[in-house]
Amino acid sequence: MSRESITKAEKSNETWEPGIGDVLYGKLLSITKVRFSDRESKLATIDDEELGPTSLWLKAVVDSEFARLGVMEGDIVGIKYLGQAPGKKYFDYIVEKENERVPFIDDLDEAQ
Repeated sequence: MSRESITKAEKSNETWEPGIGDVLYGKLLSITKVRFSDRESKLATIDDEELGPTSLWLKAVVDSEFARLGVMEGDIVGIKYLGQAPGKKYFDYIVEKENERVPFIDDLDEAQ
């Protein structure tokens, strides 16, 4: 994936730019790794119940919470933006997962 293709992808979805207390909630459609010349970032797309498909760059806090919770494509996730952590340089979020994926059935469908 290139910078040009990711720029086009961003244009097809809204990119989440939250204010303090804003929530993104819906089905995780995809997580895409994007390589830049100096780093690699992840872009998630969530089908938010109100906003529709919405993209967000996975900041370290959200990415680590996704890993801790075992978030996978197809999971229902909620992300609440808390703002900059007091006395810190990073931004804080609350991340929750509600799993509606049925692994056995989904895996059978993918195998066919």
